[in-house]
Amino acid sequence: EDHECVIRHTEGVEVIENQGLIQGKLLLGAGDDVYRVGPVSTLDGSLDGGTGSDTLELLLGSAPSAFDLAGPVGFERLTIESGGRWSLVGSGALAETVVEPLGALWLVSGQSASVTGNLLQQANSLIQAEGDPTSWGVPLQVAGTVTLEAGAFVQFLPSVPVTADAR
Repeated sequence: EDHECVIRHTEGVEVIENQGLIQGKLLLGAGDDVYRVGPVSTLDGSLDGGTGSDTLELLLGSAPSAFDLAGPVGFERLTIESGGRWSLVGSGALAETVVEPLGALWLVSGQSASVTGNLLQQANSLIQAEGDPTSWGVPLQVAGTVTLEAGAFVQFLPSVPVTADAR
């Protein structure tokens, strides 16, 4: 028996909100589970969404926070919620990453992230890249489709010229 589990394999839907410290393994099992991450939260253990259509929700925060995509497994969707300001690091196998209205995805010089699925930037949301453009490399790699809804904002600080292939 695994005594380190905080939550283990239920058949229902779990919604877990971390606003502090969780120690131990979270094995969510079957169901469409949600793990909500506050900007100062820590998970000292592992996170497995199990089967189902599971979502990571990055919540409201007053300053940009970083989320490591390499930690959780078994999640299909990541959302940066309204008022959330997050940077992503690491690599994650997510079918969809969504920046909701009034949410912000920060791309920081020297950090990089990659997702295997699609990126949807909804209206009135922001993707902002900042830092030394000569050291950016590839701050965000998306293997799927990137969709920017009308009214979505992309900003580079300091300003740099951008070349795009419009199709």
